[in-house]
Amino acid sequence: MKRRNIIGLLVVSVALLSGCADNDVIGDETLPADVRELQGIEAVIDHGTGVTRAERVGYTRASAVTPLADYVGRSEFKGGDEVVFTEIRRTAAPIVNFTYPDGTYSGIFFKAGNEGGWAREIIDATHEPERVYWTDAVSDHTFIAYGIPQVNGYDWKPYQFTQAGTQKTYYIGSLGDPTLTGTNDIIDYDIDPYAKDANDNYLYRKKVNNDSIFTNPTLENEDLVIAYDTEMQAEPGGSVALVKFHHALSSIRVVVNISGFSSSSSAADNNTKVSNMRLLHQPMMYIWEQSKWGAEPMRATAREGMSATDQQMINTAWGGSGPAFDQRKDIRLWIPHPEGVGTNQSKTFTFYGITTPQPFDYISTLPTGSDYRKAELKFDVTYPDPLKPSTLKTHTYTAMLVDNPATTEDENVYFEAGYNTTINISLNHRNEQMTVGAEYENWQFVATPDIGQLKKNSTFLQDLDRTSITIVGDAKATIDDATWLYDTGEKDANNNAIIKDIYGHTGNSENDAYQISTAYQLLSFAYEVTGATLIGTNNPTERAGNDFTGKYIRLDADITLQSTSDRTKEEIDEYIYENGTQKDNPEYKDSNVKSALNWIGIGDGTHVFNGTFLGGKRFIYRLKGNPLFYSLGSNAKIEQLQVSTITLANNTVNTTAGGMEVTGNGLFANTNAGLICACKVVGDVTFDGSTVGAFVGTNESTGKIFASYHIGATMSTSDEGTVAVGGLAGSNNGIISSCYHAGKVSGKSGTTTGGITASNTGTLYNNYFNSTLLTPTFVPESGIAGKTTNEMTKQAFVNEINAGITTWTNNNSGYDNHSYNYQPANYPKLN
Repeated sequence: MKRRNIIGLLVVSVALLSGCADNDVIGDETLPADVRELQGIEAVIDHGTGVTRAERVGYTRASAVTPLADYVGRSEFKGGDEVVFTEIRRTAAPIVNFTYPDGTYSGIFFKAGNEGGWAREIIDATHEPERVYWTDAVSDHTFIAYGIPQVNGYDWKPYQFTQAGTQKTYYIGSLGDPTLTGTNDIIDYDIDPYAKDANDNYLYRKKVNNDSIFTNPTLENEDLVIAYDTEMQAEPGGSVALVKFHHALSSIRVVVNISGFSSSSSAADNNTKVSNMRLLHQPMMYIWEQSKWGAEPMRATAREGMSATDQQMINTAWGGSGPAFDQRKDIRLWIPHPEGVGTNQSKTFTFYGITTPQPFDYISTLPTGSDYRKAELKFDVTYPDPLKPSTLKTHTYTAMLVDNPATTEDENVYFEAGYNTTINISLNHRNEQMTVGAEYENWQFVATPDIGQLKKNSTFLQDLDRTSITIVGDAKATIDDATWLYDTGEKDANNNAIIKDIYGHTGNSENDAYQISTAYQLLSFAYEVTGATLIGTNNPTERAGNDFTGKYIRLDADITLQSTSDRTKEEIDEYIYENGTQKDNPEYKDSNVKSALNWIGIGDGTHVFNGTFLGGKRFIYRLKGNPLFYSLGSNAKIEQLQVSTITLANNTVNTTAGGMEVTGNGLFANTNAGLICACKVVGDVTFDGSTVGAFVGTNESTGKIFASYHIGATMSTSDEGTVAVGGLAGSNNGIISSCYHAGKVSGKSGTTTGGITASNTGTLYNNYFNSTLLTPTFVPESGIAGKTTNEMTKQAFVNEINAGITTWTNNNSGYDNHSYNYQPANYPKLN
């Protein structure tokens, strides 16, 4: 269905700010002080999505599952992609004149540019407003949206009804074309991976980290991505919103291992191939409720609060008699490597596809023994005839998961929204034996436990106890039970113990870096650096800390340190005001509201980090307590890491209220003697130290901060002695080059403020701060310049700062080739 058709179909139940509303908006000069115009978005696909936010990344692992080798669906937005916001409003007590859109048009459209920036796309000047505004700069806002696949035949239709005086909207979609029935019983995702264009270039391959990765446009077009966020807040300046989209359907991977086929490396059986993999009788139709994270299969009974059944909803959406709600088709899966992966006797054939979510509460409603409860597969195996090897034979196999082969009692396999289900098959054609098993993992390609554990385990830190994790030397720090690292019992050529992570990495190189995928592995890392008493050994001695000199650690998933399902006490105002009268806030007094965990820090006053930490452009969210690292040594390197803190209540007045997110001087570290590059901090940060910066308190004489930025305010609550607050560093004795800060800098009376640093005895070059938001009291003679918000969001600024990077790297060694990208109506983004 084309976009123009969508415009005529979608209807939502909110009102429109028409551009002129009495007492609210008359013109730019009369806008309330807290109102912010939304000019652009930064839209990203969050691959770690789960049933809820708190379940995006698994706390434990299923080590038998291998990482996905190829992209299953949409891994990123591309130039020309569009998203539609069906609702933008203040979450609590929404204001009619600041709620979008109204019922006269489908939604607010944004379109991606080829350089990655997103801008408003005006579809209908009669109905769509020229501008959209946040209600204010501090309240949580609700953003609901979906991405439009670029394919004409995409079925995506709305159904709206009124429940308890409130209109609700559902969207109905399908896998494949729901109008094709009868002989058209296959949804075909298989494409030719060797297909080329007229210029002899492969159509479906791209380079990712120098590896040839296959993509599948059919799967990308079927992969529905949605956004549902009730805690959105304006970025500094209010011009841009960072919106995370999540996979709404389910991914399926089937791995067929045929290592048992061949008797030797020279046997004719090595020519065996597996093909035509079909996942049988999958439901085609699915539904998305505008207030939920993922899609659901259609069902026979009416939903809560509704009189219409799903079939009646479909009929209404289709304008008459619609497709059957329960129709099913077989799905032919895609194999990007038809020849198999591996050689001779060790070959696997891996197939990928997308299917409708079928969670436990859906499967359990189906009759016991029904084919629809089983994960059933059919596939062809072609192999040389044992009696005549020059002739190929093809045998069709059927595989399903069963508990008891004698009774064929089915073992339910669930397909969860936003998650991948892997079915492993081992096949031996000599005696027709087959084993089948299933594993569950999230879309970020990190293994997670079986679905029962997936629903029970949290992805954030429940506690900071030493007993919650293992470190090297603990009795349970083995390949099977370690949280992160363990001693293999082997020695290297220098007679040093070989330490590996649970994924098999040695940490000796960038390509073999130790991998951190969960919050508890990050906690284990902190105790490894600081040192701790060993647990479960006959001699529970204190193990000295490890500074990781010469070692590499890679962050392989976004890490959330605090629960996101409920706000903590630190994020809720203790008091509310009604007509000027102060009252206790019942939300704060709720006994279920928990205090935030205070991060212990990686290292301490006598243990610094001296290794290389590769952030991989991933986030560590909701930090509170100590800085992420206590101190960074002269050999330390932090690259491409993004960090944010929790958002305190009344954050705009924190300097007088006395609250802080970080007990210390910097978010990355108190002091830095190493290299921080291509890193960013997003959001306001408040410290209690006297020499503070969003990145570090003090950048030492050997310290370097390069090509990094902070968008947000930097604040100190300290009133002891001389207080210096900088946008990135409180004091610089080393080098800060090619960085920028967009936000306010503040402290209590007498505080020295600086756009980048508040004190300098080192080198500053090619750095910038937002002069619209800040007039610093410390301004060095060179190396730091002020730019207005308007200037910092233009292409010319990106050209200027990138030209400075080129000059700097040409004249100084030891710096990677980082640069900034222009984003329409937004601050530059690191490339």
